[in-house]
Amino acid sequence: MSVKQKELVPKRRFKGFNGNLQTYTLSEITDIYDGTHQTPKYAEEGVMFLSVEDIKTLKSNKFISQEEFQKDFKNYPEKNDVLMTRIGSIGIANVVQTDQKLAYYVSLALLKTKNVSPKYLVASISSPSVQKELWKRTLHIAFPKKINKNEIENVQINLPSYSEQQKIGQFFKHLDEMITLEQRKIDKTKALKSAYLAEMFPAEGERVPKRRFEGFTDEWRQLKLIDFVDKAVDNRGKTPPLNINGSHPLIEVASLGNGSPDYSKIEKRLDDYSFRNNLRDYIKENDILFSTVGRIGLVSLMDQNEDAAIAQNIVAFRTKINYVPEYIYALFSTKESKFKANSIVMGAVQPSIKVSQLIHIKYSLTTNKKEQEKIGQFFKNLDEMIATHEQKLAKLKATKQAYLHEMFV
Repeated sequence: MSVKQKELVPKRRFKGFNGNLQTYTLSEITDIYDGTHQTPKYAEEGVMFLSVEDIKTLKSNKFISQEEFQKDFKNYPEKNDVLMTRIGSIGIANVVQTDQKLAYYVSLALLKTKNVSPKYLVASISSPSVQKELWKRTLHIAFPKKINKNEIENVQINLPSYSEQQKIGQFFKHLDEMITLEQRKIDKTKALKSAYLAEMFPAEGERVPKRRFEGFTDEWRQLKLIDFVDKAVDNRGKTPPLNINGSHPLIEVASLGNGSPDYSKIEKRLDDYSFRNNLRDYIKENDILFSTVGRIGLVSLMDQNEDAAIAQNIVAFRTKINYVPEYIYALFSTKESKFKANSIVMGAVQPSIKVSQLIHIKYSLTTNKKEQEKIGQFFKNLDEMIATHEQKLAKLKATKQAYLHEMFV
């Protein structure tokens, strides 16, 4: 039975729709099924087999035979059904878009809709109210955490009219498509950067790269790190006193990896007193930040923010006069550089390296400053493209979250 509630009205609606929503349990508006509890015997071809990691695309490289499918799947996903994760990452849903038969693991729940728009249902599952209820019903002591089928059945969903559901569902589907497109642009640009790093820097034991800008033919030289950079900032030791309201961001390893530090990932801050009195040295624009603990060899090129500090698991290198910071940053971004750094790792639980050892490792590089400038600018442009797409992606995700808060109760 549906239960009418007073003032069950979202803050934002499409024009022409009004009135209270009605509340139903998922078992009232869908038929819910579990996937197979047994790891199947995979085949070279046959029926595609989906698991929790396939929820975003609903595509997989795993298959089971037609015979196994006929034996184990009386109820299976069909076009416009909804699949939702129920083990590990809980409450991520997607609409089945294919007419092809699909098999699925117990980590997914199958929701066959009854008088509810599948796209609306997927958007509703992403809303804060439903996510909160899923979290409450999740068995957190299990590893991995999971939500049982009977708990899914009792999750409440607020429904407007079917025509309003269709508008809302299509709206969020469009947002998701824009988010997916932006993520693909990021992935493609990052893959392009990796490919160019592999070709524009020599492999181990080689003296020239596979790909070069026109006009450069000289062999590259083998130099120790200490020959082309100075250790500029090393604040290793005791972590300085922190203040959540401080004006000085503390850059940690999680913020490194592409171009300038990612300040959106920074959680710790220093106040003025701690910044002025508890640091040995201060970072400057174009310093190269290099992680020495945990994820070894992640790098970023410092921007103009001279009010920032680096954590004790990062060291900052400053290029010597005849070397271009953007070029050395690109050099440190290569797989070869990370391999060299990891060759001197100590410790298993918390890997770390000694800077005193790192500075004596040899790197292959060009000493032609014009070639350095061209290479450095090339990779700087790629990083800026990645940063632009990441900013667009973050904005789209924030927009989606804002609408989920306002369009669902």
